[in-house]
Amino acid sequence: MYFNGGTAASTTISLTGSIAPNGVFVLAQSLASFATSSFLNQTSGGSWYNGDDAIVLRKGGPTGTIVDIIGQVGFDPGTEWGTGLTSTADNTIRRKTGICTGDVIATDAFDPAVEWDGFAIDNFSGLGSHTSICSTTGQSITISPVSLSFTTTVNTPSAFQSYTVQGNLLDNDINITIPALSSFRISSTDAGPYTTTITITAAAANPSRAGYVIFSPTCRPIR
Repeated sequence: MYFNGGTAASTTISLTGSIAPNGVFVLAQSLASFATSSFLNQTSGGSWYNGDDAIVLRKGGPTGTIVDIIGQVGFDPGTEWGTGLTSTADNTIRRKTGICTGDVIATDAFDPAVEWDGFAIDNFSGLGSHTSICSTTGQSITISPVSLSFTTTVNTPSAFQSYTVQGNLLDNDINITIPALSSFRISSTDAGPYTTTITITAAAANPSRAGYVIFSPTCRPIR
């Protein structure tokens, strides 16, 4: 913990024990009202956090790799970061379900509303558990079905066929491009227009998106 805009750690707590994959580790001040709860993993006494202090979670000791941060090291916001319930003094903040990685830059600006939901002070509901929509296997793209079959005749486009594309943890849109010399064409709607490239926009929850394909064979001269 970095108190009052300080750039040197004021309090360091070495975590002990282990955490299961996708599990939750609960650390509490030893005088906290829930310090004897069954879901508690560790307590620590001494001087603790106020709303204008920064908390840095590290892996590998006091100089280890930064895993996550609440606040901004080297900056004192006055009383707290944020406003209303989504702030760091006398409120409860809980990580949004769609946040899948921590803030690893100690000195960047901090707005809790970007990655946290706010609740009234001493709201302990859900403490010891966390629900997320994050994939446990990292970024992935799934296409179904894996292949399409077309029956048609020369100069007659086939009936359209559809497939779905779904992504996990995608940061960017998905661009699908048909090879330049191919007779296939693609569209994001069954009515077209059919072109050589479409873009499927990534969304926060990464739901499935439909794509439609037709095959338009043409006669070509023999050379």
